Amino acid sequence: MRRSRSPNPYHRGTQPPRARIRSEDENHINFTASSSSKRLKTYHGGGNDGIDRISELPDVLLQHILSFIDMEEVIRNTSLLSKRWCNLWISLPILNFNHYSMRQIKQYSFTKFVDRVLLRRDNSVINSLRIWYHRRHYGSMRSIEDWMSYAARKNVEQVCLDFYSHCKKDDEILPWPKLSKIQVFDLRARELLIPHSVFLDTQLKSLKLELVRLPEGNLTLSCSVLEKLTISYCDHSDVKLLNICAPKLNTLELKNDHDYNDTCKLRISTPNLKSLLLKGSMYMSYSFNKLSSLVKAKFECYEVPDVDIMRKILGSLNNATTLELCGELLEFSVRSPHQLLDIFVNLKCLKLIGWSGGSSMLHSLLMNSYSIETLVLDIDHVLESRHDWRELFQCIYRLKSIEIKGVRGCENELNLFEFILKNAVVLEDFTIYGYESLRCNSREELAKFNMKIHSVPRASSSVKILVFF
Repeated sequence: MRRSRSPNPYHRGTQPPRARIRSEDENHINFTASSSSKRLKTYHGGGNDGIDRISELPDVLLQHILSFIDMEEVIRNTSLLSKRWCNLWISLPILNFNHYSMRQIKQYSFTKFVDRVLLRRDNSVINSLRIWYHRRHYGSMRSIEDWMSYAARKNVEQVCLDFYSHCKKDDEILPWPKLSKIQVFDLRARELLIPHSVFLDTQLKSLKLELVRLPEGNLTLSCSVLEKLTISYCDHSDVKLLNICAPKLNTLELKNDHDYNDTCKLRISTPNLKSLLLKGSMYMSYSFNKLSSLVKAKFECYEVPDVDIMRKILGSLNNATTLELCGELLEFSVRSPHQLLDIFVNLKCLKLIGWSGGSSMLHSLLMNSYSIETLVLDIDHVLESRHDWRELFQCIYRLKSIEIKGVRGCENELNLFEFILKNAVVLEDFTIYGYESLRCNSREELAKFNMKIHSVPRASSSVKILVFF
């Protein structure tokens, strides 16, 4: 009887060049089992009844399990199991392709393997298509175009492409299909140019771009249903204005590196934004509007802006309940710090990274935060020795939780701890984390340091002191 041809892309009759990999005992291995007697046996559930209980699971559950595995592993290994498993891969809802799992094959074979798998699938729904490929060559842009077109035709909702290597040409542009149903798009591709159409798409709910090149001129991002946007270390050198005005955006992350965005202006107008992260090098200027829904904000930059820019940025974040800042940003010398910032009516938690005791703008921030309850200080040497810290921490009587990280055990730090414990009348939790150098001290020194902290009189009878070295 004539055998029907298997849809397996590794089948001997239709085998592409990369479908065989090198082995210690032979030059190539055929991933398809040669006979049923050589099939691997599945787990029998601990009994000796000989029943293949895993294969009895419904297809939906088996496909869910296989969706966590790279496609090359799925096809190669399921072909060694029972017939029940052989064709499950053709209807998987989540497709993962990673060239690292096929390192021993030739460079061009990975793209051909992906093409064959996509071609031999059935008409089942594809929820997610993920491709990691770091071996760029001159024909890879054609593959990207084919895969994006396939995702559009099959109504794939989530697409993740990771092409870290440099583009071969300066004019390489991401091919964005006009009628796609993509809702989640994640792209990492160094120097690949992103077209304006991506930022106007009406289907996208989540967009993550890393290392790509943003389009020239004034760039407006107004995706009508976009909820999450991440732009990480992208080239802004041709962008004059980055205008983010997506009406449903609730999470925004902008991470930059030196010399990529210093000539670009940033404008944000997102009434439903709840979480904002600004990290890295500074934009030329900042404009914020309608951040009334902001809950969590983090601002960490490589250089210290002038007072006016810093005041403008902080003034736009005054609706946040949690605020995380780089400590250096608050170390300005101003004559009237109480007039510098607006009132932070909702702020309950303030986190400072790399704080060294500077007080000017921090004084203003704490004085205008009437609802603050939690203070987290990641310190970098407390340089100033104060006999009275009350001038800086006028909110001390409202604080319920204080965390101090990076402690080195110096006298100035102990003076700060003493002030906190003697004046924080409603303090419930006081947690100290030692810096790495402190952990190198002897047990006797650490015990002595711990004893000094616990021996300080406390204004709050219910405070719990935890010290971690």
